[in-house]
Amino acid sequence: MLASPPAAANTGSAVGGATVEKGKTALEYRLAGALDDENAGQDDRIRTRVHLDHAFTDLYAARLVLVMDRRKGDGFEASGLSLQNRFHIIKRADHGWDGGLRLNYTFADGDKKPDDLSLRFYQEFPLAGFDVRFNQIFGHEIGEDSGKGIRVEWRSQITRKIGGGGTALGLDFFHDFGNLADQAGYRAQQHALGPVVKAKFGGGYGLEAGYRVGVSAAAPDHSATFIFTRSW
Repeated sequence: MLASPPAAANTGSAVGGATVEKGKTALEYRLAGALDDENAGQDDRIRTRVHLDHAFTDLYAARLVLVMDRRKGDGFEASGLSLQNRFHIIKRADHGWDGGLRLNYTFADGDKKPDDLSLRFYQEFPLAGFDVRFNQIFGHEIGEDSGKGIRVEWRSQITRKIGGGGTALGLDFFHDFGNLADQAGYRAQQHALGPVVKAKFGGGYGLEAGYRVGVSAAAPDHSATFIFTRSW
């Protein structure tokens, strides 16, 4: 099952793609931080994630994710371990766009319960020289200390390649609507946007860097994510 732990303002998260390539293995490291003077729980907070992903077929890939979290004034602690299943269902070669889904389960560490189960839909398609991605995420708490209701997120990204290499520039949009069973208006939701740069290098190395500014009161004022990938 495919999972990724919920995090305020999606710090450490990215707008995912749908593609799966048979036989491909990827090791990924993510470093993310947030600043917000009016939110002690998010100010000077740092998260790290390590992903190990392998595609067994052109349809299915599995991923293991270890998440670490450091709040202001504390040391790093394990936050959760995620098991992820990725399915590439619609192929661009056949339909002009890529579509897939992920089934995620996160085992929360120690006092950070409850666990989290999520179903995620991914679309990626070309548009007038741009690459456009959409993600729809539906999550539910599981087990100890769990509550009722469905958590909903929407993520989108638009990028365009620059020069003749593997570099692309664009914008990310993150919208965390929270639990639909407990809504308190736009200010209580987490909405953020900002620029993103993606680059591919020789030897299977890749880099993605994004900065986002919060546009709703509950989102951190500033957050940044750096993603380093080695695939083979």
